[in-house]
Amino acid sequence: MSEERFSELYADVLSDCPSDFEFSDSDSDDSDIRPSKRQRRILSDSEADSDEEWNDIDIVPSLEDYSRNSRVPNFECDPPSIVDVIDSFFDDEFFNLVVSQTNLYHTQMKDLHKNSAKTLQWKEVTTNDMKKFLGLLVLMG
Repeated sequence: MSEERFSELYADVLSDCPSDFEFSDSDSDDSDIRPSKRQRRILSDSEADSDEEWNDIDIVPSLEDYSRNSRVPNFECDPPSIVDVIDSFFDDEFFNLVVSQTNLYHTQMKDLHKNSAKTLQWKEVTTNDMKKFLGLLVLMG
């Protein structure tokens, strides 16, 4: 093999290697990425000294009596059931909204995934189902 042919093949092989110095048309000075400039706060000696000094201040805050009723339900040690606890925090309007949106989501997904095994086994979610599910989440913490 001639030296000229060898140099030609060698140059061709190297042309496939990535180069750190290649530039493309997309490289420009108008880059959207700008390095962040972080300014450091320099504390003077007087500021640092004043922070280190402790002062005893004997001020008693004036606390006003709270006159409103608390909206948080007061439960006995053993509440009757988890459904009663859930009902005290969420009303039926909330559960009806969640149930209707859950069933709507299923209807929309059913059109996309017609032959799914989960789709064929689906049963409409009821308010009672959603209360039980939320109750389980509360119990699990």
